[in-house]
Amino acid sequence: MMIGIEDGDHSVIVPIMAWLLRGKDEHVGRAYLRKYLSKIAIPLDLCADEDVVATYDNVRTYFVGFFGLFWSNLTNFLNV
Repeated sequence: MMIGIEDGDHSVIVPIMAWLLRGKDEHVGRAYLRKYLSKIAIPLDLCADEDVVATYDNVRTYFVGFFGLFWSNLTNFLNV
C-alpha cells in the first residue's frame, strides 16, 4: 500500500505546502518568467525562410545563454 500525495497523507502534504508557501515570492517570479521563456513553435512553412531560421537561431542562442546565467546565479543565491 502506497501512502503519499495520492492518499492525502499529512506527513507528505504538510511539508510540500510549507515549502510552497515559504517560497511564494520565488514561485511567483518563476511562474511570471515561464511564459516568456517558453520555446516558440514555428510553423513548418516558415522554416524555409532563411531570415526566420536565422532569427530563431539567434533567439535560441540568447535563450541558452540566459538559462546559463540564470542557473549559475540561482546556485550562487541558494549557497549564500
